[in-house]
Amino acid sequence: MIFSRLCTILMGLINRILGREKPLRTTIRFKIANPIIMGRKYKIEAHVTGRNSFKIEDGVIIFTLKDSTKANFQNYYTTWYKRLARKEFLKAVELWLPSFESLGYEIPKPRIKIFKMHRAWGRCYYTKGLITLNLNLLMLPQECIEYIALHELSHFVAHDHGPLFKATLTKIDPQWISKKMLIRELEPKLVLMR
Repeated sequence: MIFSRLCTILMGLINRILGREKPLRTTIRFKIANPIIMGRKYKIEAHVTGRNSFKIEDGVIIFTLKDSTKANFQNYYTTWYKRLARKEFLKAVELWLPSFESLGYEIPKPRIKIFKMHRAWGRCYYTKGLITLNLNLLMLPQECIEYIALHELSHFVAHDHGPLFKATLTKIDPQWISKKMLIRELEPKLVLMR
């Protein structure tokens, strides 16, 4: 750790002395799993520069880190992944709210909590105005994320999985069954549910 920090400091000094606009990057050498995000597999590159940031180019997520430790990368990656999940899950929930309104259902925008869950993609606590979603949902394609959001929002109308629940799903998204089947097909491949 001291050595990697020293390398970072030296690289910064060399870049300042040489007046380089773009600092030299050193590649971090620990193994990083290739994540699946919204149904697409990405490669990850991690480099050391002066600050923590990321960009996505051609199927590669490029992280630049100010400290080359594995802990720094894991903290930054985890924070980034959770923010991305929150953004995508909120977008999916907001997509369906106008559809419920057009059917005459006044559903207030629910609070969303995100956890790693082992037995469910989501849960609705309609009495609390809360939906919890599985962090691993971000691995599924966008249409599956949207289906899970619709499924959980439908519990604000029908608290069980009875005829009213299914009728609500069908009125809002007639393709919901194919999305549900796609999730069931992908689950074993993603090794999510244990």
